[in-house]
Amino acid sequence: MMIRNPDDRAEGTGFGAGFYQPVPPVDVWGIFHAFWRGKWIILGAMICAVFTAGYYAFTQTTPAYAATATISLDRTAAGNDDTGFTEISPTQLNTQAAILRSRHILENVIVALDLERDQTFNRYLLPVSVWSVAGLRDRARALITAQPATDVTAQELRDKTIDNLAAMLRTGPERGTHILGVTATTANPNQSQMIANAVAQAYLDDQVAAHAHAVEDTITRLGQRVAQLQQDLQTKETAINALLTSGQMTDETALDRLSQQANAAAQRLAEARQSPAQNPQIDALQSLHDRLTAQLSAQSDGLVALQQLRREAQSTRALYTTLLAQLQQTQGVIGSDPAAARILSPAAPGRYVAPRKTYIIAIAALLGAFAGMAYVLVQRQRHVQSTAFFTTGNWRVVARFQANPKRKNLRYNQDAANRLRTAVTLHQADRAQIILATTCEKTATGRLAAWALAQSFARIGRSVLFIDAQTSRTTDMCDSATDIAHFMSHDAVFAQENPASGITCLHVADPKNCAADIIGNADFGRFLERARARFDQIVMHAADVGSCAEAQIFAHHSDAVIVTLNDNQTRQRDWENAQRALRHIATAPEPLIAFTG
Repeated sequence: MMIRNPDDRAEGTGFGAGFYQPVPPVDVWGIFHAFWRGKWIILGAMICAVFTAGYYAFTQTTPAYAATATISLDRTAAGNDDTGFTEISPTQLNTQAAILRSRHILENVIVALDLERDQTFNRYLLPVSVWSVAGLRDRARALITAQPATDVTAQELRDKTIDNLAAMLRTGPERGTHILGVTATTANPNQSQMIANAVAQAYLDDQVAAHAHAVEDTITRLGQRVAQLQQDLQTKETAINALLTSGQMTDETALDRLSQQANAAAQRLAEARQSPAQNPQIDALQSLHDRLTAQLSAQSDGLVALQQLRREAQSTRALYTTLLAQLQQTQGVIGSDPAAARILSPAAPGRYVAPRKTYIIAIAALLGAFAGMAYVLVQRQRHVQSTAFFTTGNWRVVARFQANPKRKNLRYNQDAANRLRTAVTLHQADRAQIILATTCEKTATGRLAAWALAQSFARIGRSVLFIDAQTSRTTDMCDSATDIAHFMSHDAVFAQENPASGITCLHVADPKNCAADIIGNADFGRFLERARARFDQIVMHAADVGSCAEAQIFAHHSDAVIVTLNDNQTRQRDWENAQRALRHIATAPEPLIAFTG
């Protein structure tokens, strides 16, 4: 609870005690009630949003049609030749999906379909208006760079076409499968179908070309290797034949016999050197021994070289035979390999995918409703709410009038006027009361409560004087009212009451006259005293107590002040100004609150 004005509490003035209001709790029912009162605003916002969104969706947008072709991948398409491995990793699938949108694939599609001559993909074919966005941009660029616009090169045109085509494609694997989908989205269903199928076919052609190129590279590499091995084998066989032709022993048996002969010659040479009788044979035995030893050494080295050449020739022949068989097998399977990928289902004519007009309209309706409700809530915060007065209880709300009552609801306003009359008479019942009915705004809402109160007093036989200080009058109240200026002198006789209403009406007849000048005259106080003696009740009406001087003068002379607020239309700022104005009038009583609306 906020602390009220201590000065007003000390003085005991009723009005000051209610100036500071507590922070009201969240009024959920009041919010819903505000939405109900503002239902036409909310509905109007929704209708405007729906019409705007419908106009955009049906006239300003370009329809989009999507066509999808699917490609089934074999495990070898992902570069996996392991026969024991049957799964393709997500990384490999995503790689193949990226290949579908790669530059060389798209270039093949552009060439095959001649998309550079299509205005959808080549905006340079469209005429550029001088005052269009593109025209203004080109002129601004030329002005800034101080260089005239240059013609588009073939490479720039190709790059732009590739970018446009890539923006219309969406590729990716289907979850849990080895299937790739390629979706083309254009403004023409047949064109979407044609592009999707062309991209899928270009991918397959690229896979076949890449496989054929790989096979050709393999054949070339194997052929070169086989030719080199064949030459090496021939060289080794020639060397072997040369060794055999030169008398080289081919096995170790002959080498063993030669070794035995050399050993026998060495033994005989040793015996001859021990016997002096055999001295003539020593030279012959020595010559034989040297010749056999030299021959044994030569044959031993030759046999080692021969065996080495035979081993090398054998390994070369085995590798040559293997590679030759692989080369023949590779040459034999050209054109007979199973396809690594195939089109599982070609694209059908594109289906309509955008704009989703129903969603656009539904979202627009929601946004319109939210905007309308936000506006209603903002207006609710800016205007006085009767529910807030009933919730806080700081002000005495005594009546509520219907601003435009129907014939069957006239009784409602009469009951409200009776409640207002009862609340007023409780203050002072011993003498004629001067009652001020005012408002916080420049409207006729205060006159409704004032006239209804005057009629209520007249119905119970009271003589009533109704003073209207507002020059702009309605035609159904006080039609026979007399100018108040005629009765300001002390000897003036009051006008007769209206026979139809039983009320004597005075008002400021001439709009050129200032009501504050007339009411602020020194004779006005004496006029009121004479009126007290003549009438039982004096009801005065003045508009906008916050800014009109006559209302503040009336409040100074009044026994009761009724402030009429227009529910959900009187601004909080005007209400605060009215409170501030009445607080500065020391003799002003605590106002009674009446609502209209």
